[in-house]
Amino acid sequence: MLLLSPRPQQGPAAAAGHRIKTVDLDFNAAQGTHLYADGYRGHARLVVDLDREVLLGVTFVGPGVSKLQHSATIAATGEVPLKRLRHVIACFPTVGEIWLFLLAACRRDRGTSRTASG
Repeated sequence: MLLLSPRPQQGPAAAAGHRIKTVDLDFNAAQGTHLYADGYRGHARLVVDLDREVLLGVTFVGPGVSKLQHSATIAATGEVPLKRLRHVIACFPTVGEIWLFLLAACRRDRGTSRTASG
């Protein structure tokens, strides 16, 4: 089991005054995980800056998530707009499919907006 967490997560992001939403998904949404291992368990979280529509942080927990480190680092530190990330095509069937589900959830899930003041 590996935890990857490029860039700050929700607490520090909200404390810095960003209006954020978090998107959480279990990896069982991605069919490729079932090819990686029977009974695969993992979790993914995006922390989104609502004003700039970029990722402030990405966390992946689970077997094989090291393969996602590069894409998460580019997306967060490069401040790639969500509109652009939605055009990226994940390899199928792999653990990387989780990106498709996370970005779809960003579109449909309004999430909870948080700032340092509440």
